[in-house]
Amino acid sequence: MKPFKLIAAGLVIVTGLFFSGCEHPDKGQKFKVGVIAPLTGEGARYGEAMKDGIDLAVADINAGGGYRQQQVEAVYQDDKFSVSEAIKGFNYLKDVSKVPVIFGSAASGVSKALAPLANQYKTVLFSSISTSDSLKFAGPYFFRNISANAMEATTAADFLLNRLHLKNIGVFYENNEYGLNMNAAFKEEFKGTIVFNQSYEFKQADFRNSIAAIKPKAFDAVFVQGTTWGIAMLVKQLRDNKITCPVITGDGGYGDEIKTIAGSAANGLYCTLPAIEDTTSAGYLKFKSNFMDKYKKIPDIYSVYSYDAVQMVFQAIRDEKSPVTGEQVKDKLKAITFTGLGGTYKFDQYGGVHIPFAIFQYKDKTYTKFK
Repeated sequence: MKPFKLIAAGLVIVTGLFFSGCEHPDKGQKFKVGVIAPLTGEGARYGEAMKDGIDLAVADINAGGGYRQQQVEAVYQDDKFSVSEAIKGFNYLKDVSKVPVIFGSAASGVSKALAPLANQYKTVLFSSISTSDSLKFAGPYFFRNISANAMEATTAADFLLNRLHLKNIGVFYENNEYGLNMNAAFKEEFKGTIVFNQSYEFKQADFRNSIAAIKPKAFDAVFVQGTTWGIAMLVKQLRDNKITCPVITGDGGYGDEIKTIAGSAANGLYCTLPAIEDTTSAGYLKFKSNFMDKYKKIPDIYSVYSYDAVQMVFQAIRDEKSPVTGEQVKDKLKAITFTGLGGTYKFDQYGGVHIPFAIFQYKDKTYTKFK
């Protein structure tokens, strides 16, 4: 397998696109978009990242004149990482808010459950976090601006074999849509030996039995495929049990729980993350400055991709006459090529993109791109 390369691209931050000279149906009313995200519960860190990016994008669009002289409003529904809650939120946004596009969700399993509704009611569902390969077939109204697990698994496999030169790998995977899919993708991509392959449950806190079972085995590294809270618990317990080999995770290894739960035990942790092509560009630096002014913290990578998702939709529909329908949003997104903070996005026939992942390493409460 060949290692991926990041390709430099120009950056366009879309503000002030929606000119006051355009026609508008109801001056003074708000143009509403929906958001379904885990704002509370175990997945709240993903929801917070989404909300930060979406709110900043909406603020920038409104500062530039809004959409067709209307201020944009994001209407939020909390899915709590739950399919049933997400469906309630979708129905509210469809029936009450009557939005043509919904941003969300974070969990692949939640997005997979919502996609049939999006197709049935012709409402675009646009995720900046869901990576399951099965979403490739979610239907014509599902889009995402993050690459699928197959690319993430390829990145991890290539890194282990060709950068770290490790051939005997143990695997833990979370028993949900994301973990099961990542596990299958990694087994297909990794050309070394998988010494053990163990599942664990979402919210699992005690890994003592699993760790006792793997300790006698000979492995060079551990690959953990899951969400942040479980990864943090597992990494801490691996280190507490004197398992000192390298640990690599998917993008679930990125988050505050690594700092608060695993702490210094996570030092040296590797994780695959969506790349930001140029963090030194004028566009990114302006975004970072605005983000820090608003939130008093460094931008989360998922905030970057959520910001791009909103900007991309409004760039796509900038010339549409109201009322804007989900079908119009779908057709315009399929035709657009958009350069944003995360790179240049062009949707394939399945509503997906091909943006490379990079390897980051955690040390002293900071994630740094691995050279």
